[in-house]
Amino acid sequence: MPAIEGEWQSHLLKVETATFGMGCFWGADARFGSLPGVISTRVGFAGGLRENPTYRHMGDHTETLQVDFDPAALSFEKILRIFGGNHTSTNRVNDKERQYMSLLFYHDGKIVIKNII
Repeated sequence: MPAIEGEWQSHLLKVETATFGMGCFWGADARFGSLPGVISTRVGFAGGLRENPTYRHMGDHTETLQVDFDPAALSFEKILRIFGGNHTSTNRVNDKERQYMSLLFYHDGKIVIKNII
């Protein structure tokens, strides 16, 4: 690798990703999008079988938020604490409530959400 490219890459942020569902994705987006260390957020749908879900036709999917963050400024542990303190894991039990189920996806195995909007 040329020296200039190596120096340029050393200045790039290390970005990590967290994906979860915790009720309406707009509330989660507002809660996490304003945190120091968050680089970007994306909302979408996950966990269902419908192909190409949309907001009006999400089928059995759950509203989900994906957060890209700088782990030097915001730890994954802090994200988990915020997630844990701002959702209810036991009140979404029937099919109509799947839209707002609590979900947590890991990214070391690269599970991603469908149809980021």
